[in-house]
Amino acid sequence: MSPCPRAIDTGAFVLGALEPQEHDAFAEHLRTCDQCRREVEELRVAAEALPLTAEPVDAPPELRDRIMEVVRTEARPQDDTGRRERRGRAAARARRRRMGGIGRVPLAVAACALLALGVAVGLLVGGGGGESGEHAVQAKVAVAGASGTLHVEDNGDAQLVVRGLPAPPAGRVYQVWRKQPGAKLPQPTDALFSVSRDGTATVDVPGGVKGVEQVLVSDEPKRGSRAPTGEVVLTATPA
Repeated sequence: MSPCPRAIDTGAFVLGALEPQEHDAFAEHLRTCDQCRREVEELRVAAEALPLTAEPVDAPPELRDRIMEVVRTEARPQDDTGRRERRGRAAARARRRRMGGIGRVPLAVAACALLALGVAVGLLVGGGGGESGEHAVQAKVAVAGASGTLHVEDNGDAQLVVRGLPAPPAGRVYQVWRKQPGAKLPQPTDALFSVSRDGTATVDVPGGVKGVEQVLVSDEPKRGSRAPTGEVVLTATPA
């Protein structure tokens, strides 16, 4: 069977390093590609196991900054030249596989390196006793079997990760809201998202969560709403 040229994105997909539009497109691709789906499942097991084998360590802030810059660079949308180069590398790997399967080794090494980078970022951002760090807040989810985690950095930036969440009703999307202390209604954000086939999604919270009492998610029309109209499926308290 010919290798799928999109297999190069499996590692970035597992680590949540793809842009939202790329993430959704790859999630749709997984619905019809058994090869990429198997690779994602294998890498996800490795990604979830690696943090359990690594002991937290103190690291200088400058090292964290360098790693975070690498992650941000990798996650930026690529121009046409970058996409052509990536497709060229994928094609080269495919040719090596057809010549005896030796192309599998570079792919595995690259995936392990990417997973290791994810673990390093988790250890550094997650806090090793330094001033810079991150804390995770478990969200309350109104759907049985689903879960949500709000990752909050010391500077107030936040990212929401959901698992096992069903797709929103037809013609609707999930929207992220921020509720200020004392406010009757939450304020809308432009963070609109859906979930992959297995119910996972990763989305940034626009504006961060400094001074925010709650972060909420509800299902809304495709273009979003100015006030919640659908069911609130997730609530997280940053503090």
